[in-house]
Amino acid sequence: LFFDEKGNLLSLNHEAENFLREEKKSTDTSTLNLFKSNFSESIDLDALENGDIIEKIQFYKNAFYRIVIQTVYEEDSNEKRYLMLLVDHSAIEKERLFKQKIQDVFNFVTDTAKLGVAEYDVLTGFTLANKVWYENLGHPAFTGRTNAINNVMLDNLAPEDKQLLLSNILKICIGEIKTFLSTVCVKTENKVHYLRYYMQ
Repeated sequence: LFFDEKGNLLSLNHEAENFLREEKKSTDTSTLNLFKSNFSESIDLDALENGDIIEKIQFYKNAFYRIVIQTVYEEDSNEKRYLMLLVDHSAIEKERLFKQKIQDVFNFVTDTAKLGVAEYDVLTGFTLANKVWYENLGHPAFTGRTNAINNVMLDNLAPEDKQLLLSNILKICIGEIKTFLSTVCVKTENKVHYLRYYMQ
């Protein structure tokens, strides 16, 4: 969809027209205004003025839509325009919510059992881990991505255990072995505890 500087609709394709007819309950979509429509609430005008791309997922009429809005300029006149992309995001969003429910159950089980789980990307060296994995290794809980598996995250291990883990990570990466199981010692402040460490 294209809008002028005041938010008035200039043009749209067939798919957008069908959606807007539903939204307006009318065959007339010409009076649509970008800044007054139900599906474009909370548009950050300052961000648009700064050239930022506004992107969000919005639930509307029993469906999820991915809305992308950005400022563009006419090539000849340099007049300001707004371009909006409206994508039916329902299937993707429902799948995401389903996976989130599974993840919540998984996190509950691993937290209760004190089971740390991490996935290591051999190409980038980055790790995605649950918070128990960090806690077991004696570090503050963190649930984002990090390259710490071969860096500071193993600093609390005894030197021989750290070397053992790193060497076996390499062996798994190159296909020399398929799995590795060992007990490692973790020291934090004045505490010492032992972990069963399994990799595949």
